[in-house]
Amino acid sequence: MRLRFVRQLAFAMMALPAFVYATDPLPTTIIIERHSPDPSVVGAPVAIRAVVTIDGTGGFMPATGFVDVSDGVDQCSFSPPFAMMCRWTPTVVGTRTLVATYRVVPGQSFAGSTSVGVQHTVVAASEGRQLVVASAGSGSGSVSTADEAISCGLNCSYSFAAGTTVTLAATPSAGSVFSGWLGACTSKLPCTLTMSAPTAVTATFAPDTPPLALDIDGNTTADAVTDGLLLIRYLSGLPDEMLVPGAIGGGSPARTAAAEVKQYLVNLRPMLDVDGNGAVDAATDGVLLLRYLLGLRGDALTANAVGAAARRTLANDIETYLSALIPH
Repeated sequence: MRLRFVRQLAFAMMALPAFVYATDPLPTTIIIERHSPDPSVVGAPVAIRAVVTIDGTGGFMPATGFVDVSDGVDQCSFSPPFAMMCRWTPTVVGTRTLVATYRVVPGQSFAGSTSVGVQHTVVAASEGRQLVVASAGSGSGSVSTADEAISCGLNCSYSFAAGTTVTLAATPSAGSVFSGWLGACTSKLPCTLTMSAPTAVTATFAPDTPPLALDIDGNTTADAVTDGLLLIRYLSGLPDEMLVPGAIGGGSPARTAAAEVKQYLVNLRPMLDVDGNGAVDAATDGVLLLRYLLGLRGDALTANAVGAAARRTLANDIETYLSALIPH
């Protein structure tokens, strides 16, 4: 009986398809999906995304390995699938050819592979235009570009080739909100810039509650005599000890100490850019805010109070903007 079983087992194994016995590593393919910005500036990092797939699996990725990306001079590396990109910093100007190489971990059943070379242009530092991204406010968040060229948790700077178009998106962390841009961009929309000169933007993140409004002292009312005075004092740069005396409203104000009021105003600051020119100024935005809280409308609101390069100049547009900042 035992001999017959052994013979049957041997026959069954002989009948198995040949691929069961194959020991050749599975072939892979690697491609460079993205390298941005392109052109880049010598000495400035480039975000390179490369993807490795196992041939014949419809996009399945190896579980281990390493990817090196190089132009023959400078290199960056990452380990898929936990990372899909690295930052390559070129040191040579000109047209460079980027090649990605997938290296396997010894003992794994995958074969290494090399990508087709892709061309990338690197320009001299003199052709670069610096972008500085700063953050403000007591909330938290990040600023990034969709191509991953910029990813800022706090403050960062980056050099782009002249003429490059850059679009920044601000993403608040859990428990925070994005209250707006100041500098080269305004509002809460994505910030799109053409890098023709050195440029700076500030993203402000505030706590998610309470909603930001012109009720500076937090007593549920926006009043010219109190909130308006606090605004003018803050925008005029008065020191903390001169900020709140005689300027806190009645009822049950949520903010009475100078530090509380000032932090609230820092969080609110992008929204105080009433004329939308990227800056907050006591002589223009401060006057518009105070006049509005005093009940002035039309030409009486805007006369000689709109800043240079303003994006909101008509009284109706400014009234609509400020109306949304009044507690309801």
